[in-house]
Amino acid sequence: MRCIAVCPNGSRSVNKVLLAASVQKLKKACSGRKENRLFIAREE
Repeated sequence: MRCIAVCPNGSRSVNKVLLAASVQKLKKACSGRKENRLFIAREE
């Protein structure tokens, strides 16, 4: 999102409705502290 905020030409933008929906979803997912988890991908 930083490229949108600093674009000197204003050529980048985000749909306000989609942004608001994303904020609500992330707020719910990030509201509490979570323990660290480690995921190791294995080759098949």
